[in-house]
Order: sequence, then structure tokens, then C-alpha cells
Amino acid sequence: MAMTNKRLVVSVVIWLFLISGCKGNGNPNPTCGNCPSAYHVGYQELTFTDSTRGRSLRTAIWYPTVDGEENASRAFEGGTPNTAGQPYPLILYSHGDHARSTDGQTDYQKIAWASRGFVVAAPDHQKNTSYDFDDSDANRAAIQFDRPLDIRFVTDQMLLLNADPSSFLHGMVDPESIGMSGGSFGGHTTLMISGATPNLDHLADYCQTNVDHWDICALQDQIQQLYPGQRIIDLSDPRMKAALAQAPDGYGWFREDGMAKIKIPIMIMGGGKDTVCPLDRQQEPMYEGIVSTKYLLVLRDADHFAYGNGCCWWDWDTLPICSSLHTPIVLASTAFWMLHLKKNQVCGDMLRTCVPFQPGVELFSAVGDDGGTAGIDGTAVIDGAVATDGPLGSDGAVE
Repeated sequence: MAMTNKRLVVSVVIWLFLISGCKGNGNPNPTCGNCPSAYHVGYQELTFTDSTRGRSLRTAIWYPTVDGEENASRAFEGGTPNTAGQPYPLILYSHGDHARSTDGQTDYQKIAWASRGFVVAAPDHQKNTSYDFDDSDANRAAIQFDRPLDIRFVTDQMLLLNADPSSFLHGMVDPESIGMSGGSFGGHTTLMISGATPNLDHLADYCQTNVDHWDICALQDQIQQLYPGQRIIDLSDPRMKAALAQAPDGYGWFREDGMAKIKIPIMIMGGGKDTVCPLDRQQEPMYEGIVSTKYLLVLRDADHFAYGNGCCWWDWDTLPICSSLHTPIVLASTAFWMLHLKKNQVCGDMLRTCVPFQPGVELFSAVGDDGGTAGIDGTAVIDGAVATDGPLGSDGAVE
């Protein structure tokens, strides 16, 4: 990969403190068991209606509960909230194009996060789901901006429920610890919420030579009508404290200056076999443009669909099974959230000691100018490691 950040041999990183007393979980690297599930997971669905914009948002919510079973693969519907550890950080999640959050497409991630003490809220973006999509030019233009506005509205509603004594979410959410995530189009939404700004001049330039690579190239007039006189559009939400974007697109109108407007810690994930949002055209240049604390997790054997429950169904012959891809996705995302939303150094340390040693994984990191750090004490999770121009092998050694 043509990256300015070199590959890192993380086994020689020296930290200011040591992790001890860790037990393994079946992974060859015992530190991968540093952050076990601590809660059973409950599930409920609510519908939030934004009368100002005329949008109805079915929303799936996962949360710690006292009901159900430990390490269950499915959440316990209607479970009684576990108030012992509240307030919990809140994670918003945005699904992909023509998908939904209320049918279990990426439940394994939300369950994993909630089991570590997070509340997760994931709306179905009206007119862009598998059951109500509208692919008219007018809606394809509008949905680019409706999605981040949906997330902002659902965040508002979750905080209102948090303050409502009659709500099952009363007191469950920490308003000062909110994160944003999403996959594919939801990854694009994540970038916008996190601060990346679409620039219509960049879009016009990009579409001169890439008109067949992005459907909104044909919608530039409709987009401009939505924001008359504006060429740069900012729909970010300053309440977000960290972000995780999986297989995002949109670099054509973000470019380096738009990505540089992200001011919070962010992890981007990309697949080496992704032909929908190719790593070298999307996630790599996105990572390069970010100036805040950043991570790029490359899954060499993943395609665009690796993040869903039924990953790789497109090409079973050439891609590994879901579990081998989901393991590093869960480990990396959990460690990231625990470090940057919960300030839990023990779990966050897996970004240094566990994640980079997963088969087929490369992890890049840099501490940025966002005022935050990749490590709670001011050290970087990976920065400071010995760098090499050679790729990492499946065991973390230089090939």
C-alpha cells in the first residue's frame, strides 16, 4: 500500500505501564481476552418521528440488561435494563444503502458492544432501507444529507429518553460519551457526522473523470438545489466523541481538506478485496487526510460485505468464513470504544497487543492534533513502535 505511515511491528512497543494478570480466551495471544463481556444484552425497538422533516425512524436499541444469558448470540428482547453500571456510553449506528438495522444484519457487533457496557441505537433510514427504498433522483440526492440528520435527531431522542423517569432508558446514557459508527453508506454517514464536509466543487472535479464510479455524479444539480449557494456542507454533530467507519465511501467530495475537519478519534476499516469501495480509492486516502487521532484497520481478505452477519456470501470460494473476519472486527472495534469512550486502558491495550496479530490484519495508527490521545496517559497505542517497510505476517512478524 502506498501509505505515508509505515507498517508497524507492534511487539516491540514500550509503554509506561504493563498489563498483568490477563487470561486467554482461546486466542493464541492471551491479551485478546483482556476485555470479556460483562453484561447480558437487551433489545427493544422504538419509532421516532421527526415531524419537522416528515421522517419516521424505526430504531433498534441494544443495552445492558439483567435478563437473558451470558455470551448469548442473540439479545434478550424487552430485557430489564441493568442499572448497576449506568450511565453507559451511547453508540449511534448507521446501516448501509438499501439495508436496515431492525433485521439483524450486523447484530453481532452491536451485541458485542452492548455486552461491554454500551447502549447502541441504530435507526432505519426511511426511504433508504431494504423495505422502503426510493431510488428516484430527488431522494438519492436528499438521502445523502437526510442520513446524518436522522442520526442527529435520534441522538436527541435518546437523550430525551435518558432524562425521562418513565423511560426504560432513564439514566442509562452518558451524554458526555457518545460515539458514531456505520458501514458502507453508513460509514459515509459516520464521516459526515464526525466532521468530514462534502464539497460540491470537489464533487464536480471528481465526476469529470469518475462519472461511472459514483451515482451522485448525475445528481449535482439536485444536490445544489438542496443547499442553494453552499458549496461546502457541514452536518457534523459536536456531541460525538469518537467514530468508527467501516468500508466508507465519499472521498470524491471530502478530499483531504474535508477529512481534516474531523477533530475526534476515529477508526476506519477497509477490506483488501473490496471492489465496491476500494481501499486504495477510499479508506487509504481518507486515513491520510485525517489529522486527529486515527486508526486504519485493513482486513486483507475482506470484501465489502464482510461486516454483516452473512458476510462473504457473494463469493464463498475466494473469501474466508465469517467468523475469521468478524473476530478482528469485534476485537478492534471493542478496544477502540473502550479506550476512547470508556477510557478503559486495559481493554484499549488490545489495539497494541492483540489486534495487529490477528491473521490477515494490518493496523496503522497515529496520534493527532484533536487534543485527545491514543492512550489515556498521553502515549500512543501503536505510535512509537519500530517501523518497517515490509508487511506484517499473520503472526505479527515482518515478512
